Amino acid sequence: MQRFIIGLTCVQDVDIYLFDEPTSFLDVKKRIKAAHFIRSICNSDNYVVVVDHDLSILDYLSDFISCIYGRSNAFGVVTMPYSVREGINIFISGFVPTDNYRFRDGHLELNFNLEEQD
Repeated sequence: MQRFIIGLTCVQDVDIYLFDEPTSFLDVKKRIKAAHFIRSICNSDNYVVVVDHDLSILDYLSDFISCIYGRSNAFGVVTMPYSVREGINIFISGFVPTDNYRFRDGHLELNFNLEEQD
């Protein structure tokens, strides 16, 4: 169903496409195919906005990244657009240097335990 909705959205002739976590609950191969399909609709005549937590998909899909942070029922902020690398690093670090604001205590730990196998 999710892939059908992505496809249905992509065939529309509109100026702005908005996807909210389009690849959640898809396996890795289907995520990559969906991301490739979404990326293929982007051209100079339209905008594609994707909201997602999957950094690898965002890295593939994005030309620019804005981080969104805030407090429920209090406030919400969307940062200025950053390059993909800088936007992902801001998300991981939890600190927006241009706003001088820390939206998370500390940075995310991305630990990959790659033990040698015999």
